[in-house]
Amino acid sequence: MENIIFDSSKSFEERINFILNELTLEEKITCMTTGIPAFERLGIKMGHLGGEAAHGVQARHDQSFDKGEPEYTTIFPSPIGMSATWNPELIKKAGNVVGTEGRALYNKHGYGSLCMWAPTVDMERDPRWGRNE
Repeated sequence: MENIIFDSSKSFEERINFILNELTLEEKITCMTTGIPAFERLGIKMGHLGGEAAHGVQARHDQSFDKGEPEYTTIFPSPIGMSATWNPELIKKAGNVVGTEGRALYNKHGYGSLCMWAPTVDMERDPRWGRNE
């Protein structure tokens, strides 16, 4: 069967259906996180759908699809702590650092995500763990 994933003459639905038909159930389950492994037989590279950056870029490299040495990144206080500064300019500077470091890691590795999840607000509060960004 022909790989049509990157064939722009095919509709989005045709390409998605091709991928869904080609992936095994186990492979589909591995895609139910914020990152996906590479599927070399389909020409799909490893990637991230987004990344927590509530208090800095998280680049631990401890997920099964992304093993390796952690990257050193700037870590800021939790969002609720940063909000206590009442200093919007300081928060903008922290956001600039997060964006710069996220872009640098993306450029360094050629994969990852430029969708940083920050700042986040806990719209709900669960007493069992408290983090529901």
